[in-house]
Amino acid sequence: MKMLMFLLVALAVGAMSESHSVSNSASFTHNELEAINVQNIRLAPTLSSRVFLGARGGSKLTVTPSLLDVQLGWVTLSWEDISPATNDDWIGVYSPAISPELLSQQTPVKYQFANHSAVHVATGSGALNFTLLNMRDDYNFVMFSGGTTAPVAIAISNRVSFTPSIMNAPQQVHLSLADSSGTSMRVTWVSKNQNRPYVKYGDSDLLSRTAEALSSTYTSDSLCGPLSRTLGWRQPGFIHTAIMDNLLPSTTYFYRVGDAFGTSEVFSFVAPKVIDKNSNVRMVAYGDMGKGEIDLTQQLGWAPNNPPALNTSIRVERELDKQLDLVLHIGDISYAVGYAAVWDMFFAQVQHIASRVPYMVATGNHEADYPHTDSFFNTDDSNGECNVPYMARFFMPVPVTQQQREPWYSFNYGNIHFIVSSTEHDFRPESPQYRFVAADLAAVDRSKTAWVIFSGHRPMYIDSTWSQGEGADQPVAQLLRDSYERLFMEYEVDLALFGHHHSYQRTCAVYNHTCISTATKSNGYKAPVYLVIGMAGASHSDNLYPVTPQEFEVVNVKEYGYITIETSATVLRTQFLSDVDGSVLDELVINRQTAAPDVVHV
Repeated sequence: MKMLMFLLVALAVGAMSESHSVSNSASFTHNELEAINVQNIRLAPTLSSRVFLGARGGSKLTVTPSLLDVQLGWVTLSWEDISPATNDDWIGVYSPAISPELLSQQTPVKYQFANHSAVHVATGSGALNFTLLNMRDDYNFVMFSGGTTAPVAIAISNRVSFTPSIMNAPQQVHLSLADSSGTSMRVTWVSKNQNRPYVKYGDSDLLSRTAEALSSTYTSDSLCGPLSRTLGWRQPGFIHTAIMDNLLPSTTYFYRVGDAFGTSEVFSFVAPKVIDKNSNVRMVAYGDMGKGEIDLTQQLGWAPNNPPALNTSIRVERELDKQLDLVLHIGDISYAVGYAAVWDMFFAQVQHIASRVPYMVATGNHEADYPHTDSFFNTDDSNGECNVPYMARFFMPVPVTQQQREPWYSFNYGNIHFIVSSTEHDFRPESPQYRFVAADLAAVDRSKTAWVIFSGHRPMYIDSTWSQGEGADQPVAQLLRDSYERLFMEYEVDLALFGHHHSYQRTCAVYNHTCISTATKSNGYKAPVYLVIGMAGASHSDNLYPVTPQEFEVVNVKEYGYITIETSATVLRTQFLSDVDGSVLDELVINRQTAAPDVVHV
């Protein structure tokens, strides 16, 4: 598998740059770029176009090679004559390549402390290896002294570019379901330019069919907050989307996207299964993942040598070998929070998954929330993104009952009916979203979809001590229960998935905080089981009650990973799998033949 192979190469190359402890510490941030005080950057007194010559003497910074012919490649940065060299020296990686006068107006796309090179402090010289992702522009590097709070730029490198064929090639290729017909699949991708984009596809490598794509982009003016419009802004490229239709169920198709400027490699996927209670499903779900860097840059506040987000992506890619049907990522997708380059990095991390199976998503607070917008919570959790990048990059199904795209939707796949909600938009009774959910549940045909799975970002049941303030866990959970819990019981929702709290939590079959041990319906149905699956990458939340609430059977804030969901006509099974070794950390089995849930503890 391509990502796994690249990681093995990465570990070998990374060993050339011995990692040492860093004296700098930072308070928790959702995006490590927040630690850099960009507007406080100063320049050393004397500079030229290539080298800053400051009070500390001549300092030189060189990167090789200067031209890359791959979408994601390694370069080596070397430096000399840093005097005095300290543990506070750090290296900013910039794209677009930056000029000295703009350093206080642009955030680097990632960074690393220079003392990750073993000889830096002792000699003022050193070298480190970095991965550079094609983000449709050149790169360069800047060496800073003074740490991230009072940075002084002392040296700037030569530029690194990509060949024209790579610079203009399609990237960020990802699939999503276009509808519930089972006969179509949507593909979305990004490119630097556009010239009549298309997708060619077919059930053989002849790719005999063509579908034209629609193109769009967004500008800084469409965003809501100053950081996302200025220090964190970079051009997103052109976003193209096309629908491959008239597909035969469970048939393998091949496809290539592109336009006159360049085309992608050939990818493949399996068309959706027939919507039927006997169409078994195997899928992966998680929330709150973000992205990790193979070169171990930008990792303050995260596991320094095994970024959990990267580990989770690698493990999920391995699941493709087990006939995976789809992925559901329920909010806090990339943690870009206003730093647009992070979106590019996230899609590069998941492309090997999302180009092969539908990557279905829900919006979270770090995509959507900003004061005085249509978000339900009056917080700046998105740093001004206000759902614009999310909606521009992810095209989810539009149910026939809706006239336009909304951040909530539903779809059928195999024998499951899915409802994907937005907890970041009004969900109270009589709101448009509530009316959609109520009508959608009422229309579920259980003769075709044996199971109903509801999902959203903020949880309805949560072991968390956060009970005060805007968007606090407990009052939001109560609001969600007030809106939805009766509906879930009435229409027999089997499983509800949430994230937001960076942990794994599982309830009993529960209604109104009470575990239901006997059937509440003639068919043996008891009550929904609620899972919190925000353990895919973001730093764990440890704000738990001293005594676990009675409705929770498992609470885990120590391991990262994801869940698999497997269904037959009568059994739904979930497993919490470790991102480290794939071991099973918890298992739930709901058996309709015996009116379960029958829980297996691991």
